[in-house]
Amino acid sequence: MNSSKLHSPSEQDFHLSLLRAYIDSANDGIFVVCDEMKFHVANRLLARWLGETEKSLTAHKQRLSIIRFFGNEESRNLFKEKFQDALEGKPARFECHLEPRHGEPRWVEISLNKVDLEAGDLVIGVVRDITERRAMLAEAHHHARHDDLTGLINRREFERRLKDLFQSAKAENARHVLLYVDLDQFKIVNDSCGHMAGDEMLRQIATRTQKEVRKNDIFARLGGDEFGVLLENCQMDQALEIAEKLRDSIAGFRFRWDERTFDISASIGICAITQASESPLAVLGNADAACYIAKNKGRNRVQLFGGK
Repeated sequence: MNSSKLHSPSEQDFHLSLLRAYIDSANDGIFVVCDEMKFHVANRLLARWLGETEKSLTAHKQRLSIIRFFGNEESRNLFKEKFQDALEGKPARFECHLEPRHGEPRWVEISLNKVDLEAGDLVIGVVRDITERRAMLAEAHHHARHDDLTGLINRREFERRLKDLFQSAKAENARHVLLYVDLDQFKIVNDSCGHMAGDEMLRQIATRTQKEVRKNDIFARLGGDEFGVLLENCQMDQALEIAEKLRDSIAGFRFRWDERTFDISASIGICAITQASESPLAVLGNADAACYIAKNKGRNRVQLFGGK
C-alpha cells in the first residue's frame, strides 16, 4: 500500500472530522490554548458553559484568554500557576470557579497537559462540572458541624472552637468567656406535650436567643436543652451583660402548644477562658458547675464560676 495515501487530504479531513465529532460529543468541556492562555480550540459544551461560540473564542487575531472566565482572583491565580506547571511538562489537576459574563457560574475540575508541536507549545485542558458534587460536600460538611434541629453549631464543633480559644488564651494572653445555658422548664413541656413540642420550643428559643449575642460569637446546642456560647475577646463585665440579655430574652418568651402556654426561663453559668485556665474540658466543666449552682439558687439567674 502506498504510504502517501494514508496522509491524503481527504483522509486527513476525515480524521479531523472524527476528532471534532469526538470532542463535541464529550460530556466534559475540552479546550486547547497557546502559551498566552488564548483559545485555539473549544468544544461546544465548553463554549455553551462560557456563554460564547467557538468562533468568538478562537477568532484569528481576536482569540479570547481563558483567564477572563474565572470568577475570582484566587481561581485566576491558581489557573496561571497550574498552567505554568503544564508548560513545564508537569500535568496538573485542580478545582476552581468559572463565572462567565454570559454563562452560569459553576465549580469545575480542570486537567491540563502540554502538547508539543513544531508551531509552538499548546496546552490541552479537560473541564469537568463539579458544582453538584461541591454542593453535596458543602452540605455534608455543614451537617457534620451543625445541629439538625436548631441549625446551631453542634457540640463537637463547639468543643473544637473552645480548644482554639483556649490555645489563643495561652499563647496570646487573650481573654474569652464561655456561657453554659440550661433551660429550666424543658422537661415539663416534653413530658406534658411530647417530644414534638419540646423540639419546636428548642427551635424557637434558638432563633430568639442567638440574636442577643455578638455577630462573631459562637452559639451552639450542646445537647438536650443545653446551649453553649463562646464570647471571643470579651471582658467579664461585658460577658455578664450578654448573659443577662440572654436570660432576660428567654424569660420573656411564652411557648404556646395546643392552646397551652408555658413560661420559660434559663439558668446560665459563666467561666472565663484565660492563661490560667487548666484545659478546655475544665472550662466547660466549670461553666456547667456554675449553671448547676444557678439552678440550686432558684433558677432563672446568671452565676459566675467562683463568684457568689
